[in-house]
Amino acid sequence: MERLKEKDTYWFKHDSNAKDDFKCMVLIEQLGCEGYGIFWILVETLREQKDYRYPFCLLGALARKYNTTQAKVETVVKEYGLFEIDADSFFFSHSFNRRMQNLEKVKKQRQLAGLKSGESRKLKAIEHKLNICSTDVERLDKNRKEEIIKEINKLRNFLDHKSANEILQISKNKSYKDLFSKSMISFIENNGGLTNVRIYLENDNYLDWIVLEIFKYIGEAL
Repeated sequence: MERLKEKDTYWFKHDSNAKDDFKCMVLIEQLGCEGYGIFWILVETLREQKDYRYPFCLLGALARKYNTTQAKVETVVKEYGLFEIDADSFFFSHSFNRRMQNLEKVKKQRQLAGLKSGESRKLKAIEHKLNICSTDVERLDKNRKEEIIKEINKLRNFLDHKSANEILQISKNKSYKDLFSKSMISFIENNGGLTNVRIYLENDNYLDWIVLEIFKYIGEAL
């Protein structure tokens, strides 16, 4: 069964009054605190699975691992309405799945916000470098800066997520020449081709050099 990445801390929201839920109250009344502990072991086990499901047939092994009996663990799964068993004999929790869907939604929103913020910082850094490198010649007007930034981002997006073999094939058939300006094509061909250019774009340490080089090829051509 595929597990989540090790860096994932498997965090999830746990209501402090979960013990007062009617189903949990019945569970505690009949199986005591041990039963309630088994319930949380099961929930935590589900959290560690990629799809938040766990094979019912492995409950015996789970019971031995946590020093309880298979009969008790199976009773907690089947008798209190806290879990469901699907057609493939995996058990899961509708309530837990809803909580995790909300958590994943929030996490995704934060990731997108982080990416947007990071891209914004990169754009500002590029613009700053353009202003610096142009002071000895002339101040770049807004249109020229936007054009250079647009070309840099277009090249970065074009190369993003492509394998080395894909880039090699693209280089051989020269199809990229239809996508970029003549100045950008000159930049690519005079700096080691698409493979080297991708390495430059992925490494923030090359930012100063990239801006100066692209300014040389594009800025003077505009």
